[in-house]
Amino acid sequence: MTTTTGTTPHSNWQTIAPLLQALGCAPTDPANPATWQHQGEGHTLLVYGSPQQAIANAMDQDVAPSRAVQQWLESARAMADHFRRNRKKTLVIALDTLLQEPQRSIERISAAWGQQPPANLPAPAQPEAESEPLHQLLAAHIVATSPELTEAAQRLEACALPAEQPAPASGFNPDEYYGHIANAKQQPALEATVTRLESEKATLEGQLKALKANTQAQAKELSQQQQSHKNLEEENQLLLEQLHLVQEELESRHHQHQQELSNQQQKHQQDQSQLQQRIQQLLGEVENLRQNLAATNKAQKELQEQSEVANRDNTLALAAANRQVAELQAELKRISANKAWKASRRVTGYGRKSRQARQRVLEQNRKTIEESGLFDTEWYLETYPDVAESGMQPIEHYLKSGAIEGRNPGKVFDTLWYLMHYRDVAESGLNPLIHYIRFGRQEDRSPRPGAVVSLPAPQQPQPTQH
Repeated sequence: MTTTTGTTPHSNWQTIAPLLQALGCAPTDPANPATWQHQGEGHTLLVYGSPQQAIANAMDQDVAPSRAVQQWLESARAMADHFRRNRKKTLVIALDTLLQEPQRSIERISAAWGQQPPANLPAPAQPEAESEPLHQLLAAHIVATSPELTEAAQRLEACALPAEQPAPASGFNPDEYYGHIANAKQQPALEATVTRLESEKATLEGQLKALKANTQAQAKELSQQQQSHKNLEEENQLLLEQLHLVQEELESRHHQHQQELSNQQQKHQQDQSQLQQRIQQLLGEVENLRQNLAATNKAQKELQEQSEVANRDNTLALAAANRQVAELQAELKRISANKAWKASRRVTGYGRKSRQARQRVLEQNRKTIEESGLFDTEWYLETYPDVAESGMQPIEHYLKSGAIEGRNPGKVFDTLWYLMHYRDVAESGLNPLIHYIRFGRQEDRSPRPGAVVSLPAPQQPQPTQH
């Protein structure tokens, strides 16, 4: 049986190549596994990398950020759609999960495919190099401001095998990379200054050497003149004056050199002061960006909470409306199927028979819930004291109004979550607990968050029953 392997673009998939080979998998295109296509009736293993790392890697390869975002979104959506259509033969896993838990991840993949895990599992390969600091910063900003990337990443995470250990904290340090950038900016200017000073030093040393050679020649000449012309006092005095002039010239040039060095030091200090001011300005801008980001995240959280409340209310309203429609349709079907209805409607009251039919359906549903053991009567009365005050039987209250109000029959079943997670149940008009007892349990649906792996609802509509 063939196995198709694919990854998201720019994901550093080479780090997990030894693991894939040990598992017997190979990319459809070894040079570019991001161009995967499912083949035959075999299994499919889809590995995705984080959008932030993929965008940073793409910019390292001179790919425009907008192009990298579009490529990752297309690949992520294709993976999620393929998993939704072929979930029994497809596994989705995060690249970070494979790198963090290689042994356990391979065991879980082998178990899902009914295979024995490899005996000697090689270690994952190390990435070639980290992304550029500026690319990392830009990629983090793009992900933080892109709802599409966040939604696509969450959708893939919902499809993927969950990590058994929390992911390690990111080693990315903005302050450290900022220091590297600042030093890199200062380095060319400092190197130019050092080169210029070394050139000036060499020039002055050459001049000093020439002056020393000249002085030595003059001293030698003076010695010769003293030996030859001991009586020429005036000429000796002239030579002494020339030596004094040379000394003054040397002192003057030395003072000039010291003054130039002092000026250069002052200029260097001024440049450092300007750089410090620029650093403070950039730090202020970074702090403003952080505050703006915090405000944006707060606003997004408030919008998300409002959306969840609206979604909850809409789901309950839809379930209530569909339930009434389903009851009316069922009642109309029974009436239309009764051949004697036209003849008997003048003799017997239609309203009385309709109430009796609804009461029979209510009794059947009550018996179904009671036999299932999923309804906790004591918990229901303690949690909703208004039910005890009304005097209505708890299961009857839940069937008539409790489910529509989003109330739970016990701790093991979450009514509102079941309706929101499986939209076909809300559209069917069935009581959510009745649907789970009759259909959901056989379809491996979850009665509450975290009970089992929650799968999306099947696409085919459920038959309306009461």
